[in-house]
Amino acid sequence: ANLVIQNLEEEIIPYLYKVPIKYGEYIDIFRKLGALEVATCDVYAQVLRMIFKDSNEEKLHPGECKCMISALKGLLKNEQMLKNLAVTELYLPTKEGKLKRSVEIFVSDIDYFETSKEEINISIFVGFEALNLAIKDTDFVKLLPDNLQPKYLSGVVKEDIDSSAEEISTHLLKQIREFLASDNLKTAIIRIINHDRTAKEYSVNELEVNDLRSKFDTVKVKQVKKIITVLKYNEDELGRQTKEFFVKVSDVGVRQVTLYICEAINKICIARAMLETFTKLLNLTSASVSVNLLSIFMLYETPHSINEMLKKLEITARKENNFAHAFCQMETGSYLDDKFIPLLNNKLCQFYEGEIACMKKCILGKVEDADENIYIIIRVKCLVRRHDKLCMDEYEVETELEAKSSMTVQASQLYKFVRTDIFANLSEEEILKNIKKNRL
Repeated sequence: ANLVIQNLEEEIIPYLYKVPIKYGEYIDIFRKLGALEVATCDVYAQVLRMIFKDSNEEKLHPGECKCMISALKGLLKNEQMLKNLAVTELYLPTKEGKLKRSVEIFVSDIDYFETSKEEINISIFVGFEALNLAIKDTDFVKLLPDNLQPKYLSGVVKEDIDSSAEEISTHLLKQIREFLASDNLKTAIIRIINHDRTAKEYSVNELEVNDLRSKFDTVKVKQVKKIITVLKYNEDELGRQTKEFFVKVSDVGVRQVTLYICEAINKICIARAMLETFTKLLNLTSASVSVNLLSIFMLYETPHSINEMLKKLEITARKENNFAHAFCQMETGSYLDDKFIPLLNNKLCQFYEGEIACMKKCILGKVEDADENIYIIIRVKCLVRRHDKLCMDEYEVETELEAKSSMTVQASQLYKFVRTDIFANLSEEEILKNIKKNRL
């Protein structure tokens, strides 16, 4: 009687029937016998179980396939109710054409197996796309109760980069490493995560900030001529893939995340590669965080634009930040915001101890390009050596960058912050005279 439904859109004969209209006057009898008013998710799960039993664990014939697809359609009609499934077993179709218990099969979350004909000795879910049903396999898994969820293929198939990969060192590699190590980026990531948290009425606390920053420092970046990854199941090689990037996570001892990029990687893939790296590093699940992070990672060539991008995204600073952080930009080693570039002047060649100034980022690499407008905030430590010309004076400056925490540069390579209206009525010659007088 529990296979007879009062209100049913589609019968699944011989498993599920609608109460015949001609017996409408006897509906109470059907109800007393256990007939339901509507078909629930549990009813469709029971239909799948009956098809499994009738098939004797063999490949489904066309009639059984039709019933199975109808039962799955019924199961998906009320997706929000799947979490309330009360059945102890759920049967799902596999690529072998059979029904199996959901907890015994694997959902493919590895692109390689979507197109590969490699055979693997485990049962893989056939996938809703193959059945013309509009739901993602991974979304379906999340909707099920924990005790009925299939496992993911990535949990048993391991992927690693081919050990024969040839490492190379390029300007791009150096650029990405500097970008990922920059305080601007680290602060931006924290702000983006906090922005998402604040929308959910709780924010990132100081302990979490410290934990995030320590995780950022574990990321490594390597570049190789060509990336070929090897897929293995129980140490047996299943196949190989060529990729533009690969993110390797090692949980042996201290968790380590390594990003590999190929020599010919394009700009969009670089941003996607960094997003995947931090998604795995921080176990990110929020779609809004991913979208905002991708916008930031696209700026790896112009990291000084990060703050401007955060403004466009309407992501404000953390409320817990101190006044200096919230009010102005002054962190040594961070990139100067574009809006302050018009205030820079490198003709005023005298600096005092502790002064906050700027220098071009390219100086760090010993190659100065006058056309590059990326500036790093530095702190003047002391005057090292005087010369006859002010512009030749040498200063030791602090950058707090991992590559060069301090260095000696000429005054002509440093930029002061100057409000132009202060010297509006003075000629350049008069300005220099004032500086020389102060120097004496």
